[in-house]
Amino acid sequence: MGTMDLRTEIQQRLQAFEKGNLRDNALALLGTLGYTSEKRITLSPNNLEQFLAAFDASGIFRKKEARAADWKSVDFLFQLTDDEIKTAGGQGMLGFDSSTKVDSRRLPKGTGADWGIEGPKGR
Repeated sequence: MGTMDLRTEIQQRLQAFEKGNLRDNALALLGTLGYTSEKRITLSPNNLEQFLAAFDASGIFRKKEARAADWKSVDFLFQLTDDEIKTAGGQGMLGFDSSTKVDSRRLPKGTGADWGIEGPKGR
């Protein structure tokens, strides 16, 4: 697909959000951008209460900070796992293994703090 064709398709996918199903339109846009995954979680009903029942048993979710009052629905459209990363771009040749530890010495200075991740002890 050429650059202009891709731009046109992306534009069409974005315009589709004005009507139709949010979940379906989002999946179509992700597909156009090359993101595919069949690993989804379907909440029924797909609302805040069901989300909290499924994922916040300890009650730590902060509705105000998440602007939960503005939520219209909750849909898990895509799960990024080793399988999706390895097949990115349709090549199936990316070497990736999430079980491998990250060598924090190779990260730019401040990366851990920027993301709220503690560095190794003694640093």
